[in-house]
Amino acid sequence: MKKKFTISKINVIRAILFALIIAVMAVIFALSAQNSAESSGTSGGVTELLLSLFGIGKGNMSEAEFTKLEGFIRSAAHFSGFAVLAFFVCLLLSTYKFTGARKLAFSVIFTSFYAITDEVHQFFVPGRACELSDWLVDTAGALTGAAAVLLIIFIKKKIKEKKSKA
Repeated sequence: MKKKFTISKINVIRAILFALIIAVMAVIFALSAQNSAESSGTSGGVTELLLSLFGIGKGNMSEAEFTKLEGFIRSAAHFSGFAVLAFFVCLLLSTYKFTGARKLAFSVIFTSFYAITDEVHQFFVPGRACELSDWLVDTAGALTGAAAVLLIIFIKKKIKEKKSKA
């Protein structure tokens, strides 16, 4: 007797999350592959865009202030990119029977390891560097992203418990 192939809802969700993980990793890789001039252009452009959203022109600040803000934006991008990656990894793990601690640990370890490979990759890109501080920011982002998933799951369970008691 032939077994009929069916696609379950959970497998579709897993496939989507896996694709999102690969997409985020690809974006991180592409941004890390930019040489220093391209990377500075990207950071500067994003910084100018954010300033314009608040009605502030680049001319309203000194070059030193702009450079400092650009560095902050760059760190925020590192933090955010790796937070999103860990968020999706933790969501994917949540579709399996893992404890919260294991989901958190594996998500952070996986994402932190990818951050190490990202820094090593940048070492070989002209004008870029392999920096411990970037890895630390990336890992902090990973911890935040994975913890956010666990917090959402916890809140969802509490709401469900409250509704079932009512």
